[in-house]
Amino acid sequence: MPGRGERARQSMSLHGRKNSCGDDSCVILVLSRPASLIRSGGLRIRNGAEVRARIIEAARAVVARQGVYNTTLQAIADEAGISKGALYYYYKSKDAILYDIMDTGLRVTTAMARRAQDGQTSVESLKQEIVTEFDQRLKKADGNRLHLYLALEALLGNQDLHDKYLQKYREWADRIEDILVGVHDLPRTPTLRAIAVAVLAAIDGFCIQELFGLNLVDRQVLLETGRLLLEGDMETLGGKLRMETQSIPGGDED
Repeated sequence: MPGRGERARQSMSLHGRKNSCGDDSCVILVLSRPASLIRSGGLRIRNGAEVRARIIEAARAVVARQGVYNTTLQAIADEAGISKGALYYYYKSKDAILYDIMDTGLRVTTAMARRAQDGQTSVESLKQEIVTEFDQRLKKADGNRLHLYLALEALLGNQDLHDKYLQKYREWADRIEDILVGVHDLPRTPTLRAIAVAVLAAIDGFCIQELFGLNLVDRQVLLETGRLLLEGDMETLGGKLRMETQSIPGGDED
């Protein structure tokens, strides 16, 4: 058995070992138990992306179980099976973790925009995908609630979140504009940009209404109207309005 001096040299060698990957993708942290820092099914996780994914999934579980306000870094670390120090290496705050959860959940828009630009799918399929994703987005209560929580934190003075949200909203507007260009084969103009920003605002508004359970309009009517607006089919939309008006007693009177 090595003596105290030998154990100390081994410890210094382990703690001082240089990361051969050159970044955090193969991290060895200077912690009390480096050999058992992060384990999954008895196997040590050494890849930084795997660790982040494990932290995100753990945070999702804690938020779902305890709510946003009762979620703590310690609870997330316990759920992930890692030390709080290891968690802190990747995320300096709870809000940073929650932001990544929210950001991951909204990346579908980026994927659709990429397909719209690359012509990887037909325009008709893309239109249906957009309507379907909008419907799914309305149903993601936990994700929408998290989005509102983070937005409020940003408005109340969290400068880091504020800066991230400014950048993220610009990116969302860009991606929606990309989708509109792909669907309608239009040039990028100030008017098209205004439409993209209006669509983004509408999505936020509908998500808030859904969280409050307002049910101000039938879901299917909303989706069908959205589809017609997406297609730019104002003739059909105008025809529906005229038919509905005529079905109301006295509605066809001038």
